[in-house]
This record gives sequence, structure tokens and C-alpha cells, in this order.
Amino acid sequence: MDTVAFMERYGFDLDRLRGDAWVRSWEERFPALWVIPAMVEALYQGRYKAVSVEQLLRMWRDRNYPRLSFGLDFTRKVWPEVTEEVQKVLVQTGPSSFQLRKWQYQAFDTQQWYREHRGGKAITIYRLRQQLREQPLPHNLGSFSNPDPSGSSSDLPED
Repeated sequence: MDTVAFMERYGFDLDRLRGDAWVRSWEERFPALWVIPAMVEALYQGRYKAVSVEQLLRMWRDRNYPRLSFGLDFTRKVWPEVTEEVQKVLVQTGPSSFQLRKWQYQAFDTQQWYREHRGGKAITIYRLRQQLREQPLPHNLGSFSNPDPSGSSSDLPED
């Protein structure tokens, strides 16, 4: 199934333009490798509009990398032909929200305030230290785990 057929199959609102015009426009203005993952991401988020795909691509361009919240299993179900292409994006872009989702956030008063007033998630230093002791960092973040150029790691105080 090609990109236009994908949008037609899932009923994307094309806003009076043809599907091929949207795809051509995206491929000219954004990395072509991002177009298909953006379409799958829009479907995953329940945003069945070409404008939503455009918004995702703009946001990714501003970040300099795509942020995918779906896994390869979802891709295999909705568009199996592009699973390898989506996997390339996951590998090339480093940690995605999907890869880091297993890192849990511990709620406490400060985090609650942050969510209510800033609209985001926060993590306590205590919980982060605990997670770093229990789980290794994902391989794409390993280079950040030891910022000391001498190679010696600073010891974290025991709890």
C-alpha cells in the first residue's frame, strides 16, 4: 500500500487537496524518511488529518528528530509493508518515547504541581538515581552516563 492509499484506507481528512500533493509537499520540505512514520504516528494518536501529519513533521523538524510513541507491533498491524522503514527511523534517531516509556515517573507534590502548571512530566532525582542503579541506560544514552572525561565515575551517595 502506498502513502496515498494509506490515507484513503484510514479516512484521513485531506482538506480539499489530493493525497499525492500532500505527500509530495512533505517529501520536499522534510526528511523523506520521516513521512511514513509521521503518518503512522498521526494514526496512532487518532489524528486522522493530513494537517496533523504536517504538524508532527514540523515539530520533529524543530526538535531535529522524530519522536515516535508507537511500537513496531502497531506498525505491523496497520501497515506491515513499512515496518522496516519505521525501524530505520527508530534506530537512526536514538531514544524515542517508545524506547524510554519503561522509565517510570514517580508522582509526588512537586511533580503534581509541574503537571498542573507546566503540562509535563517530571522525575525526582531520587527516583532517577534508583532507576539508574536498577536498570542500565538504553544503549543510545550510554555516552551520557559518564560525563567525566578522565573515565572515573563519581560515586552517588547510598540511600
